[in-house]
Amino acid sequence: MLGKVLQRINEDYHPTIYITENGFPESALEDKAKVAYLQGHLAEVLKAIRNGVDIRGYLLWTLMDSVEQYYDTQTKFGLFHVDFNHPNLTRTPRLSSKFITRVYQTRRLH
Repeated sequence: MLGKVLQRINEDYHPTIYITENGFPESALEDKAKVAYLQGHLAEVLKAIRNGVDIRGYLLWTLMDSVEQYYDTQTKFGLFHVDFNHPNLTRTPRLSSKFITRVYQTRRLH
């Protein structure tokens, strides 16, 4: 779906595109659904770039859990879990943080 939207925007307007705040809510440390979501979206972005769409940036939402204005306090988007009940706000990497680190290091989705 994202690829079709990017292609349509490119065909109609030919803009330079920056994708911002693209994320998926999942609270588990083994956030496999978020990894699948990110992998799928990044694959669509790469395909669009190869098809001539001028995409200059892709920003994930978000590095660490935060309190989301439009969601309850249990909805977590971060690549790192934040324990808001601990005085040090302990941070623990989720599976998605390991996935995105591997993508950055290897420049590959698989």
